[in-house]
Amino acid sequence: LIEKAEHNPQQRINYLVRHNQNLPYPFFDALCCDLPNFENAIKALFARDASRFKKFTRNWPQDRVHRAQTLFKPVWEAASR
Repeated sequence: LIEKAEHNPQQRINYLVRHNQNLPYPFFDALCCDLPNFENAIKALFARDASRFKKFTRNWPQDRVHRAQTLFKPVWEAASR
């Protein structure tokens, strides 16, 4: 079963998305947790909804928005597949 799951393309994409959501999360949390709509942005991230994420981070300082977009770029790319 495990070997079969490893070869399932959608399961591999789901694993990579989860990995790319969770890996930079501590850094993102420390960098942005005090910003407005942080919780909504996180919900959008884990829902793989880039447009909602952009909506909730629109008024953040541009350096943090750029860093967040860079950190989670693999999530948005995988979600668009």
